[in-house]
Amino acid sequence: MISRKKMLQTSALLAAGAISSQLAAKTTSQVNNAVSSSLDCIANARVCLNHCIEEMGKGNKTLYACSISVQEVVAGCEAFVALKSSGSEFSKEMAALCIKMCEKCEKECNKHAKHHQECAHCAQSCKKCIVDLKSVA
Repeated sequence: MISRKKMLQTSALLAAGAISSQLAAKTTSQVNNAVSSSLDCIANARVCLNHCIEEMGKGNKTLYACSISVQEVVAGCEAFVALKSSGSEFSKEMAALCIKMCEKCEKECNKHAKHHQECAHCAQSCKKCIVDLKSVA
């Protein structure tokens, strides 16, 4: 049976391929990496957010700040992918803002990474996303 995380990651990779073909001649490996990392970050952040919500529903309020930063990362990465794929002049600025969001999220998720695998995966994706976004920001 395929896990929800694997399905999200597969969807992200397929979307990255579709976006890559739309970017055509303007596409570089740095842009592909930034878009792919952003999509992976979105997938892992959504898994992490769902986990945070479940845990908070059980009374675990320690994941509240994590859930907020994860929501911001989803919004930021989605905006970056949309802007970059449409060739927007604002994609560099969005990449720079997304880096800040990913840095905050990585920090928050790392607080819980030893006890929550979802947070560990989210922190790892944010770390990679930061590196790849810096190449296009």
